[in-house]
Amino acid sequence: MSKLDHVWYLKKHRPDRKGARCRVLARGRGPGPKNVLVQFEDGETVVGTRYCVRRIHEKQQDRETVPVLLQEGMPPEGGLQVPQGSGLYQETEPERKERKMIWKDEFVVLDTETTGFSGQARVIEIGILHVVQGQTALKFAALVNPGEIDWEDPEVRGALEVSKISKAMLEKIPGMGKYGAILGGLLQQRTWVGHNIEFDERMLRQSWPETVSLLPCSTSLYPFPGPIRTLDTLLLDFILRPGKVSRKLASVCMAWGVSLKGEHRAMGDAMATRDILLKMLPKLPDDDLELHEMLVKAKGEWQAIMANRR
Repeated sequence: MSKLDHVWYLKKHRPDRKGARCRVLARGRGPGPKNVLVQFEDGETVVGTRYCVRRIHEKQQDRETVPVLLQEGMPPEGGLQVPQGSGLYQETEPERKERKMIWKDEFVVLDTETTGFSGQARVIEIGILHVVQGQTALKFAALVNPGEIDWEDPEVRGALEVSKISKAMLEKIPGMGKYGAILGGLLQQRTWVGHNIEFDERMLRQSWPETVSLLPCSTSLYPFPGPIRTLDTLLLDFILRPGKVSRKLASVCMAWGVSLKGEHRAMGDAMATRDILLKMLPKLPDDDLELHEMLVKAKGEWQAIMANRR
């Protein structure tokens, strides 16, 4: 756990935190605004510009490495340095319920590339976008070492062929556990958005069993009301565009006039999913309970359709 060696400085953004000690979990890199992911002593994480915080100790020996967040146009290779056992997940149930999250104002878009679809499949790439007020505040992308797998398995070989991710690209990079702190900071206490999001969550749980079960976002918390909800653009498309049409990401992008660049790579698919949801927003109800009821109904109908196809 890094030290609380910064202080929240900017009064305009989160005035209630003015003067509070905090730590920097991640810094933006690349063109555009240099944002930071900050954690306060009570565990709350906030995204702001680098001008929101001031360092308390400036001595070089006090400096600690923080992870780097990749921005659009930067390759996901290279890995991140993230402290193990960051304790990001030690929040209490009252703290989770106290935070009133309006998902339209802030959500994270998640996409994974994996070694297949089975119970043995593992994540090999992850892409996350943190969206605030319709604007992307932070981007995270990384290739992930899947650990001990059978590289000659037909399912694995087929998945790698689709994503164009090779064994050589994965063998010498960190595994999923290395990114625990940054993933927790981005995903915790926020609404998850994805295209077939339940698949991505299942893959995370299969690839990251040590800590992902502590994340407050899961299908078990889906019944309304809950501190966190998951939103599936596949189900939303099923609601807003009914009929016997393809729900594959590429087809949904075409239907909503969204460009899909880098298909079958985590960041490319995540960016397309973000753009789809932003196109859908004006057509979705503002009332969370109404939206929840629509999604529950759509989920049941979709599962029935998929069962009939088997």
